[in-house]
Amino acid sequence: MQSGDCVMCLQNRLLPIAIAMSVGVTTGAIAEKATHAHDRRAILTTAPTRQLVAGDDRRPGSLVEYTAELARAPINPALLNRWIAAAPSADDRSRGLALLRNMGFRDAGSQVNIIVDALLSGSTADVVERIDGLLAQRVGRAQAIETLSRLERMPQFATALVGRLDLKPNWRGHYLFDQALLADPAGRRARLRTLSALRPGADTLSAYAFASQESWKRHDFALADEFWQRGAAQRAKLGLPIGRSSFPFDWRAMTSADFETAVVPEGDLMVVSIQWNGSGAAAFLARNQLGPVRPGAWLARIVAPAAEEGRITVMYRCQGAGWIASRPVTRGRETIFRASRELACAGAEVAIVPATRSDGPMKIQFDLFAGNGPEGRS
Repeated sequence: MQSGDCVMCLQNRLLPIAIAMSVGVTTGAIAEKATHAHDRRAILTTAPTRQLVAGDDRRPGSLVEYTAELARAPINPALLNRWIAAAPSADDRSRGLALLRNMGFRDAGSQVNIIVDALLSGSTADVVERIDGLLAQRVGRAQAIETLSRLERMPQFATALVGRLDLKPNWRGHYLFDQALLADPAGRRARLRTLSALRPGADTLSAYAFASQESWKRHDFALADEFWQRGAAQRAKLGLPIGRSSFPFDWRAMTSADFETAVVPEGDLMVVSIQWNGSGAAAFLARNQLGPVRPGAWLARIVAPAAEEGRITVMYRCQGAGWIASRPVTRGRETIFRASRELACAGAEVAIVPATRSDGPMKIQFDLFAGNGPEGRS
């Protein structure tokens, strides 16, 4: 074989390898470039958006970066939303929002900005539809709920929110019974205004009770009382029994392995039946009461047969402190339990408990006045 033939043979053998290597390098470069572009877009579309209400004070990406990326992905709403946030010109932002409105409900952050922009400009025609659309999605619902809570705190937006809640959308219950929205005083005060403006109804009464409970748990006793007073007034107006809701100031049946409690509301009374195994000293029923509690303050009013006397008593305390025995005053079948000494705390607990231990199981029956007494909540 000639040397030239050998060279040609070697070239023929190496050529496929060279081509494969060349293609591999090119493909690798393209893949690397695509990965870089994807990562860059991911960074841009998760950057701060400077939401108009749900604000983020961090600086968004530069307008140049968003403009360049939008040229490659012109129908990406998350990119456009952030381009709007970075745009210095009000006209540019207006044009961007107009375009954003035509991109559907694919990006929660974009919808939040559209909703807030519409409310700020007074153009509320499609706000309800967008809120409903946003809350119908699993992704972005929490952000939508948080934004609604921020709007609820702003009087200029609260009316629109009340109007939508009055139409009973499918997210109404989720919104009114979200603990997180009542975690701070501003949220609780806003909720009081909202509930006062809503049309009365059974679920509105339950929302009053829920807000009262949440306020009490956070030691906002005065506002818990305000929710209770307004809810009680609505309850009376609707003619609903006490047992229809559960305010912290209402008597509530407790649970224990040692007893079972059945309560049947009858007007201003609660007919109570307790099946007790005779063990333990856990409270059968309990409620909260505003402090300070003065000596002689009304705690509970019970009507019971003579056979039940001595089986139950009433104790009271500041939250988390030791229990104090009340002072009972019995007239016929009725016993009124009053505070035996003063409590200076802002929030107290009152409980109906076994008076003594029992040698065996027993059934205890009595009628309990559901209200908090002629002397109010103290």
